[in-house]
Amino acid sequence: MILALDVGGTFIKWAVADGYELLKQGKIPTPQESFETFAEGIQKIFDANKEYDFEGMAISYPGMEDPKTGLLVPFGALTFGLNQPMKKMLEERFRLPVSFENDGRLAALAEAELGTLKGIESGYVLVIGTGIGGAFVRNGKVENGYHGYGGQISLYLVDDIRKQKLNAIFSAHNGMPGFLAHAAEELGEKDISGETFMALVKEGHPKAAMLLDEYMDAFTNVLFSLQMLLDPQRFVIGGGISADTLFMETMQRKYEEIYKMFGIEVAHADIVSCKYRNTSNIMGALVLYHKEHPEQ
Repeated sequence: MILALDVGGTFIKWAVADGYELLKQGKIPTPQESFETFAEGIQKIFDANKEYDFEGMAISYPGMEDPKTGLLVPFGALTFGLNQPMKKMLEERFRLPVSFENDGRLAALAEAELGTLKGIESGYVLVIGTGIGGAFVRNGKVENGYHGYGGQISLYLVDDIRKQKLNAIFSAHNGMPGFLAHAAEELGEKDISGETFMALVKEGHPKAAMLLDEYMDAFTNVLFSLQMLLDPQRFVIGGGISADTLFMETMQRKYEEIYKMFGIEVAHADIVSCKYRNTSNIMGALVLYHKEHPEQ
């Protein structure tokens, strides 16, 4: 059995996996104080699953290691462990083999190996969650770039960082927590979930519909930029919200609007939901684990 972990800025989602079959799933709040509290949180997951004999851990993480040094780079949703060998530290702490990779890349790996990008020449995966994970796939391979930052759309600038600071990045504008906090304020609510917000849109609430359109205007502007830079064959959208049909239909409609404004026909990518949606990161982590440990 493999313990697969999808570490996010808010929750650690976990699954007990036999091959690619998820036998049991759950989640805990992500400990954010230090590596030690993070490890203690993982230990609690092991303790809750004592009936299983684990051979290793497959970890999706909201950050990344420097491919040359193996050290965690100062980039991502969590601030502990920076410039440290996180994978090695986890292997030493739990005495198990560990696969460890950026969440957006693992979602892309799952789609390339098992899902909607299998047999596709090129595709770009965007996972909407606390931030926005991203990765570019060409000929079945996730491209990392020279410095290891390839595909990291979360930090893409959509505003002037000199004036807006980190509020200028794509994930601040279009990550779910930031958007839903803005929506709650605009709708006069203390807080609002993605499901409740989309229910308001479906009920015809005019302000909610306007907010969704504004969200999609910003989101599809970035898709267009990616299309012009990389020209992917397909965009694949992940995260729990990608299961909402109206959300995806609105994204597709807004994306097509951009091309109509040019007045000429421009070939471009289609947009689909991740096959594994909310478990894309976990499935990608399992793919990587089995690639790194084929004997298991």
